[in-house]
Amino acid sequence: MRRRSSLEALIKAVHSPSKGKEADFASWAILKSTIGGDNPMTDSEFTQKLTKCGVSFKQKATPNRGDLKVGEYAHINKDECENPQNQEVCQELHNTVVLITKIVSSGVDCTISVKRVDIDGNPFGNELSFNGHNGGAPSGKKVGLYRQVFQKTIKETTDGKLFEIVYIKDKTSKPSPQYRIEQASQFVQQAVKNIDLVLTNSEKFLFNYYQGQIFSFTENKEGQNYCTISATNTRTFSEGIGNYVTINPSKGSLFYIGLVGQRPTGWLGELLALIAKDNKPVSSSDEWDWDGSDVY
Repeated sequence: MRRRSSLEALIKAVHSPSKGKEADFASWAILKSTIGGDNPMTDSEFTQKLTKCGVSFKQKATPNRGDLKVGEYAHINKDECENPQNQEVCQELHNTVVLITKIVSSGVDCTISVKRVDIDGNPFGNELSFNGHNGGAPSGKKVGLYRQVFQKTIKETTDGKLFEIVYIKDKTSKPSPQYRIEQASQFVQQAVKNIDLVLTNSEKFLFNYYQGQIFSFTENKEGQNYCTISATNTRTFSEGIGNYVTINPSKGSLFYIGLVGQRPTGWLGELLALIAKDNKPVSSSDEWDWDGSDVY
């Protein structure tokens, strides 16, 4: 049995998938801002969302000052060492990170023992020795050891959870798709038959859609919170599968971030409503023939 129904009822009946249709989902997130008037996420909203999803925030490490100490990490560059006695060991350890394991100083002479470290920062292998400078262990050219706040290889911190993100790196850029302009009645009739006929040009938004695991959630030197994600298995990842991308709502426009499979209810219907608004349809109270079943 068919009945007369409003545009609003039709839109509510549209099935909104919790996964897939990445381009349309990105369109929805962006159009909520460019047409719907919602603001992109703030730094505070971004932080609250990730915390709610179980991502731990790591405070920015503050490097120590003064001489090197046991337990600290150092980076070696053979071209940045002024101590002739350390040239050989600098050559051997060039461009690696080491752990300071022991420092012995007589007040005049100083020996600094180090070990190579693995990707997790754990020491291994034999100890190697550097000569200090004026009885101390300064960081810099005088010894060839440069203090480093060791950043462990980015590791999964969310138990394999996948996130999907809609983000524009340039905060000044706000794209608006040029959807096909149609009469409201044609728009709704097509939506009922096949939503894909209405959702034209959404593919361009694949460049604003990211899916992957969040491995790092911290702050930069400006005090802005950001996270780092790595692509997994989605062709929509604009930088290419496996690349790391920084998401910073203070520098770019973050329209959405959430766990895959947990999209807001009714997002696809809302996208249709936004497109209908952009197409300047007749009043949403006008009626069309519809059998009352779920659309799409």
